[in-house]
Amino acid sequence: MVQATRSEVRRLDAVQNRTYKRSLIAIIFLVVTLVMTTLTLMNPGFMKGIARTSSGQAVIDRQINAKFDRLAVLLNGKKDGNTNLLTSSQTSALADELTDYTLGFHWFKTDNTALAKQLLRTIKSEVNDESTTEAQNIRDGLKKQGDSAVYTVITAFYLSDVTQKANLDTMFLIINVVLIIVLILSFISILLEMNDKLSKRAIIHEVTASGMWTGALMMILFVLLAMIPLIFNVEAITILDLGYEIELASSVFLEYVMVGAIIFIISTIPWQLSSAK
Repeated sequence: MVQATRSEVRRLDAVQNRTYKRSLIAIIFLVVTLVMTTLTLMNPGFMKGIARTSSGQAVIDRQINAKFDRLAVLLNGKKDGNTNLLTSSQTSALADELTDYTLGFHWFKTDNTALAKQLLRTIKSEVNDESTTEAQNIRDGLKKQGDSAVYTVITAFYLSDVTQKANLDTMFLIINVVLIIVLILSFISILLEMNDKLSKRAIIHEVTASGMWTGALMMILFVLLAMIPLIFNVEAITILDLGYEIELASSVFLEYVMVGAIIFIISTIPWQLSSAK
């Protein structure tokens, strides 16, 4: 049976066979990656869970405290610095508001005033008498500003960038869905073409071989992406807070590596069975 399967593969034009295999690898890789990206990096619930991990919490603490430092400067509450004025529970509460606004299923956003008001309410409720003196001074300063405090929050938290990120997320989500549909249709089309030239056993052999390649590529690629924060100082990338986003995403990429390993292992079994006598 091994000889039969191999002879059938050989009967298929060599160039066309390589084209099919490359197409299958590309399609499987892109579909898996796009689906995982949609369910993880674009999912507010998942990303808030990542932010609760030890490494994620450290990133969130630095990110939110940096914005709170800017808020302190605008209110003359303290000089510019890198002091951790907020606790982890306080930074998490503010980060959750930003994540819910940015990620998830929503249409294009044009206004961030409601977000600023929510952040303002969260600051006033989270910063209590047990907080640092500097944090209490900032809270009191915001209360004294009255309605104009909303615009101070918008400036300090760079909410124009947050709105831009939210709209980019919407655009990428739409593109992801369209690409997934197109890629699935392309996958079906390739299978139909292969069905005219190969037996089912040979098709399974080729598809699972592509799955093995996909799993191997995912492990290699996402390990490299997960290592970026260890090699480069990504925190220096201040545009749209990309540095912090890359740090958070690095832990997600490690989960992608696990998915790649699972795909590789699962594909190996039917690949071996389709080659057996």
